[in-house]
Amino acid sequence: MNIKRIGAHSLPLPERAKARDFGYDLRTVQAVTLAPRQRATIPTGFAYEFLADQGAQVWPRSGLAEKYGIDTLAGLVDGGYQGEAKVILINHGDETVSFEAGDRIAQLVIVTRVSPSFFSTELVEVEEFTTASDRGAAGFGHTGTA
Repeated sequence: MNIKRIGAHSLPLPERAKARDFGYDLRTVQAVTLAPRQRATIPTGFAYEFLADQGAQVWPRSGLAEKYGIDTLAGLVDGGYQGEAKVILINHGDETVSFEAGDRIAQLVIVTRVSPSFFSTELVEVEEFTTASDRGAAGFGHTGTA
């Protein structure tokens, strides 16, 4: 995967903190403060050129989510998008949270689009599904646990 630096900054390339981690740490190129229930679109300073059938998802950092209620919104980077990856953060917490330039704010997880040969790439409307499911249409809370 190719990566391109956007703007004049000295942020390190996104990296995984541990060898078995899925997410590449994304950092903010600018200081930002989020009041409770406020959201902001934050530049990360890099653009990506994904391999064929790849894209990425932007996920929150678990520590920021647990400690402050910081979450991400609209976290899909389509494979053909080659502009700067930006992160939409929202503060679900009760305290104002500030980030300095260079702080880790989210994670980028590379995903591969899967089109198994038994699935059509086109949508086909049917009256009934042809496969059985032990879940069926049971939705939220279907296992009886929270």
